[in-house]
Amino acid sequence: MAFTKQELAELAEYDKLVEKGIDLYPLTKEQEKASKKARITNTGVYTFTQRERKPNEDKREIMEKLKLGLVLLTGEPVSTTINVTNPERELEFTYHGKKYRVTLSAPRK
Repeated sequence: MAFTKQELAELAEYDKLVEKGIDLYPLTKEQEKASKKARITNTGVYTFTQRERKPNEDKREIMEKLKLGLVLLTGEPVSTTINVTNPERELEFTYHGKKYRVTLSAPRK
């Protein structure tokens, strides 16, 4: 569909008026009420609560056994070489002067 020069000029003029905020087609009271109702948002305050995660006893048990195995490997007491950063996920240890980190993960599938 092609526009004539006059139609293009009218469209340009209409755009200018809209950009200035001039209301060319005022709403009736009913239409204004419906428009206002449609623009209402629920701005109530929502408080986010952290979900309490129950401990995974299997992972804790595995980490304890890894820790005991590392004690046997290093031949040193637990407190000097093994640092458990997360009881269900990660531990760090030193072996022959080099630092190592073991991360345990349990994929869902």
